[in-house]
Amino acid sequence: MVAYLERYLARPDLDYDQTSALGALLHLDATHSTDHATRFLVPDGPWHQWTREQPHRHEPTPAQCQETMTKYCSFVEESSRYCAASDR
Repeated sequence: MVAYLERYLARPDLDYDQTSALGALLHLDATHSTDHATRFLVPDGPWHQWTREQPHRHEPTPAQCQETMTKYCSFVEESSRYCAASDR
């Protein structure tokens, strides 16, 4: 995700999965007590520059990106427990 963000935050003309990648990185940082996302979120850093170049869209905040990814991961974890229990 770090390599993805390094590459695609520098390309505001390519609007792909930057919000999902940032959310995933923030989620992993929170889960594993790491700090890989900070360098993208410094004032006037890559994330802020990229969002400034996206005037046609409302970009979610980093906290919203993380919250969305955390919900996805919780859903997958809960679903996998359900599937494992139904296999017994």
